[in-house]
Formats: sequence, C-alpha cells, structure tokens
Amino acid sequence: MFICLLTLLDLLLTHYGISLGVIKEGNPLLSWLFSNEPVFTMVGAFCFVSSACLFLYRVYHRISWLPSALKLIMVTKLGVMILHCRWLLKVALF
Repeated sequence: MFICLLTLLDLLLTHYGISLGVIKEGNPLLSWLFSNEPVFTMVGAFCFVSSACLFLYRVYHRISWLPSALKLIMVTKLGVMILHCRWLLKVALF
C-alpha cells in the first residue's frame, strides 16, 4: 500500500517537475508518454502499480524472496523521493 502512495506522489512530482522544465523522466517509455498525454500516463501508471501491489499482496507468503524484493523496491522509491525533494528545494530557494 505504501508503495502505491509513493508511486502516486512520484507521478505527481514528476509531472510537476517536467512541466517546470526542472527535471526529465529517466524512463524512455514514460518520458514519451508524459510528453504526449501526462494525465493518461499518471492514471495508467498508478493503476498498473496498484494492480501489481494487489497481486503481490495475494502471493506474498508463497514466494520466499518476495519480501526482500519489495523492500528493495521501497528503498528505491524512497531514493526517488529524496531526488524529488532535492529539486523541490532548489526550485523553492531560487
């Protein structure tokens, strides 16, 4: 569930940063989608991640390495949030 919230925040901040011209999307597919249809991209990406989280929640106890993988995803998402905070601070201070 927390991954879904971080994803939503990531999508909103990414869209905001791109619209300001401060950041660029690192994923080539998402970059192309953001440039063509940002709202559809955000809704689609959030629905995809939410569906994946629901599936992973259902199989969580059946796959031995899944808890470790989800922890790695969480750490990665938190790292992305730190990057967002860095550019947000730069924008706010200038």
